[in-house]
Amino acid sequence: MNEITQAKPMQAALASAGSFITGGMLPMLVSIFAPLHLMVIYQYSFSIVFLAISAIVAAKAGGSSVSKAVIRICFWGTAAMLMTAAVGYLFGVKTT
Repeated sequence: MNEITQAKPMQAALASAGSFITGGMLPMLVSIFAPLHLMVIYQYSFSIVFLAISAIVAAKAGGSSVSKAVIRICFWGTAAMLMTAAVGYLFGVKTT
């Protein structure tokens, strides 16, 4: 280990905070401006677009395959949304 490869916890924490804020702000903006009767469709569609963009950025930054990153992140993002919707359905949460 040397100074260049040593972990930088503050830098990692700030990068995570920035990505979580940005990642949460984009769908929130969609929910503010999208028509209520189409909210589920808008939220899913824009969330997938935002996930794909973040996958592209991460793949390019990490030097990995862009297509594999987009497929992986969009697949697991969709799975997470489906699981969240299923839990909401089990607890009787209404979306309209």
